[in-house]
Order: sequence, then C-alpha cells, then structure tokens
Amino acid sequence: MSDKELTEKERIKAEINNSDGKPQNKDERFVNISFILAIVGVITIGICPLCGIYGVISSLAMSIKCKKGKAQLSEFFKWKNRQVLTAALISFVLTAIDIVLIIAFKSRFM
Repeated sequence: MSDKELTEKERIKAEINNSDGKPQNKDERFVNISFILAIVGVITIGICPLCGIYGVISSLAMSIKCKKGKAQLSEFFKWKNRQVLTAALISFVLTAIDIVLIIAFKSRFM
C-alpha cells in the first residue's frame, strides 16, 4: 500500500470521526431517514420487512446517484449509506428466520 493511499484512508477516517452527523442537504437527510428505518427493521427482529426493503432500495439508489454525480455526500454519509445497506440486509435475514420459526411452531402447536 502506498503512502498516498494510506493518507487518503486516514483522511477519510478522520472526516468520519470528526463529522457532527448533521445533514447539510436533502440527500444527507434522505440517508438519515433510510438509516433510521433500516435500524427499526433490525430492532423489530425482522417483523417489518418493509423497513428492510426501503433500506435496500434507498441505499442502492443513493449509491447510483452518487456515482453519476447527481448527489454530493460527505464521507460520513457515504459510510452511513453503507451501514443502511448492511442493516437492511440483516433485517431481511431476520424476516426469513421469523417466517421459518412461524411455520415450524405453527405446525407443532396447531
């Protein structure tokens, strides 16, 4: 790894750590709302799959928008957008586990 790459990674980490987390524009507010919904999907143990669906779609849409240059996000909100995708996918896994448990216990107790 070259010194330039290392300093770039250090700069990004410093920006993430020093960010106040306050959204500066509508795209960053959108990422915040997506983050909240994805976390709700995880906290409810996957009972609400709509939160996971919203998290995946919004995270992918924002990633595409950033790559096309239509959205400007700070490094902190780019990091947060990746966390939205991770939380949404965890919510999907929990939803699948919920469905399996419901089917297993339904046949056992009814």
